[in-house]
Amino acid sequence: MPRVICTAKMCEFGPHFEILQAAGFEVDTVPTEVDLRKEPHRVVEQVQGYDAVLAGAEIYSREVLQQLPDLKVISRYGVGFDAVDLAAADAQNIVVTITPGVNHHSVAEQAFALLMGIARMTRTQDRAVRSGEWERELTPRVWGSTIGIVGLGRIGQAVATRAIGMGMHVLAYDPFPNEEFAKT
Repeated sequence: MPRVICTAKMCEFGPHFEILQAAGFEVDTVPTEVDLRKEPHRVVEQVQGYDAVLAGAEIYSREVLQQLPDLKVISRYGVGFDAVDLAAADAQNIVVTITPGVNHHSVAEQAFALLMGIARMTRTQDRAVRSGEWERELTPRVWGSTIGIVGLGRIGQAVATRAIGMGMHVLAYDPFPNEEFAKT
């Protein structure tokens, strides 16, 4: 029976696990108290003997992959290949995938939370209120300001859509423009 382990911190049993189990896979998770991002030396210990991993942000270096001879698939629980040595994975015939479309809205929301915090000086204002030293201060308006976005993939498009909704002017660059999105 093929074995799959989920190492992502947000790994929860759900339909994806049920689909794998119905297809004959044994599905396990890393104990919640184990954080492979903070304890990279434990990646091999946790993934050893599995055919596939639903990976979090932990590092799959050449050294780690060489110690996982049974591994055939690394499916990132999110997007981005930056935590996986792709050349080493390729050399070992390990397929590396991502799960596109699962977190671009969350990332865009976080980008806007940070943008608003900086524009409205939230941290500075909060500290001033807490210390009893707050004085009214004008902060820049986001409405009518201009935002520059480099890269209009899923995340960039989600940020641009929110920026337009906030009354911002959007300047964007993408080496592979999506003409359909540009028209909207």
